[in-house]
Amino acid sequence: MKEFGKMEIGISLGSNKENRVRYLQLARNMICSEMKAKLKIQSSIYETSPVDVKKEYQNKFYLNSFIILSADIEIEKIWICLNKIEKKLGRVRTNEINIPREIDIDVIYIDQKIINTKSLIVPHPRWYKRMFVLISLKEVNPNLVLPLQSQSVKKLYKNLNSNEEVKLYAKEW
Repeated sequence: MKEFGKMEIGISLGSNKENRVRYLQLARNMICSEMKAKLKIQSSIYETSPVDVKKEYQNKFYLNSFIILSADIEIEKIWICLNKIEKKLGRVRTNEINIPREIDIDVIYIDQKIINTKSLIVPHPRWYKRMFVLISLKEVNPNLVLPLQSQSVKKLYKNLNSNEEVKLYAKEW
């Protein structure tokens, strides 16, 4: 699956531990540097309620944002690079899902590609069910229609039935 050439990569960022804005900034900057990518656009930061978490974590609100990059990188190196950045920023992967974390980096799309490997599934399998992804992606690319979907991000957002709490946290970061 070695493909070269500039690709558009859409990434969702989230943090719900300690200095949440700083973790988003560090992740964005490290991703651009490590992947030798150009930041095309970034959304505002939204504060969102955690999804599918234990009761003890329900007060650990996330800050989420979306970045769109242009990069010339082998697809199989993307996940390796992002996983390394998560580790550098303190994320420890365990068998427990949806626990508080310094940083969560999810590849939502890579151009119009469909990828299903052990380490990378693109488009992300739950992106269209998550208000925190849709609201930030809608801000930066509302008319985008990703593979396996028939509706634009804007329409998916409008039609999503979700009880997630979402509010604008910061326009600039």
